[in-house]
This record gives sequence, structure tokens and C-alpha cells, in this order.
Amino acid sequence: MAEQMLCTFERKILRRIYGPIQNKGHWRLRWISEHYNVYEDLNIIVDIKIRRLGWAGHSIRMEDGRI
Repeated sequence: MAEQMLCTFERKILRRIYGPIQNKGHWRLRWISEHYNVYEDLNIIVDIKIRRLGWAGHSIRMEDGRI
């Protein structure tokens, strides 16, 4: 459920940033695949999971005396 909410939020932000396009004199909303092609980055869920793994690795490498 939380992943679906994050993906929905991400799509909402991408729609706001990139907006509609003009095609043959008519304006239309971009499809989600067009947003991701323009954005050219991982989706937010994959990015969060990669960052969590990085943080877990950092906490494992820390000395025992540090909090």
C-alpha cells in the first residue's frame, strides 16, 4: 500500500513538472511512460530501497563504540 502511494505521488509530481505536450495542434497529457523517458531515472521505490541498503551497510561497518 505504501509503495503504491509513493508511486502515485511520484507520477503526480512528474506530471506537474513536465506538464502536457502539444501534438498536431492539440494539447494532451503525457503518458506515464513518456514521463519516465524524459525523467531517465529510477522510480522512487527502487531509489529508496537502494538507499536503505547503503545505510544498512554503513551501520554494519560502524565501530561498536559509536552510536
